[in-house]
Amino acid sequence: MLVYPSSIDLSSRTLRHLTRQLAAHRREIGTRWRRLPVGRQALLALAHLRCGDTYAQLAAGFEIGIATVYRYIREAVDVLAVQAQTLAEAMTTVRTKAYVILDGTLLPIDRIAADTPYYSGKHKRHGMNVQVITDPFGRLLWASAALPGSTHDLTAAPRTRHHRRARNGRAEVLGGQGVPRGRPSCPRTFPGPPTQALEATAQQHPRQNPVPRRAGHSVALLWRALGVPRSTYYAYRAAASVRRAARREEERLVDEIRVLHAGSRGAYGAPRIHAALRRAGRVVNGKKVERLMRKHRIVGVTRRRRRGLTRQAKRAMFAADLIGRGRCTQ
Repeated sequence: MLVYPSSIDLSSRTLRHLTRQLAAHRREIGTRWRRLPVGRQALLALAHLRCGDTYAQLAAGFEIGIATVYRYIREAVDVLAVQAQTLAEAMTTVRTKAYVILDGTLLPIDRIAADTPYYSGKHKRHGMNVQVITDPFGRLLWASAALPGSTHDLTAAPRTRHHRRARNGRAEVLGGQGVPRGRPSCPRTFPGPPTQALEATAQQHPRQNPVPRRAGHSVALLWRALGVPRSTYYAYRAAASVRRAARREEERLVDEIRVLHAGSRGAYGAPRIHAALRRAGRVVNGKKVERLMRKHRIVGVTRRRRRGLTRQAKRAMFAADLIGRGRCTQ
């Protein structure tokens, strides 16, 4: 395969920003060695995201494996996704604007003709439908989860609606082509009762009073817009003490895991940590230990397995040479 130099229409500031984020992520997870330095990984991810280079092309250009290219790109995407605003944070910014713009766009993807849900009849190609909210100058405030390209804006927009009532006024919403400009309502991005929406409602109504507050709406109105019974909200509020007790118990368990991990000089992984907890009389599930260690970035040391060659069995019985294959012909 031939390799040639190319360029990306991005500033070096973007490359430095992603490099710093990836370097911080590597320090956080305790990475000791990588096939590519952090700057090269950032360049690889930007080449894929901006230019659409395939994994095979990037693997040949950077002289690494295709699986390594996939892992590096996924890691960079996850690091960038953490910095994105949540819907609640975006609403705080929206309240300070005179108006915002809600519109949908199609992100082109590489799909075959059999993937009908991803084919957009409007754009005549495969892609993912993403609804975005921008300020009056077009700066991105929030982007929804990706939907199949066949989803029309009229169908996708109701899933991204939200309360736009500010403390001192209202923020008008200007919809793009195909986006309704109707009465604002609550977000319906997730099917079922989302935990963030429950917690937000609980903060707005600390006394479970279904009377509209100055900066919010009643419990009945919120959950009617979400399509969820009000009993779900009240059951969530009633179980708050149970959740707090479970969080405190997990925090104590994490402290014990950190002590055992530090005592092993960072060598113990989840199986040995779990065994040490059981020896100390702590009854805990092994999968819970794995989940907490993964959540808090507690990683052990794993030895690389040496791949040996095929070894001849010492007790193997050899068949007799009946056709004389071992004889040397003069």
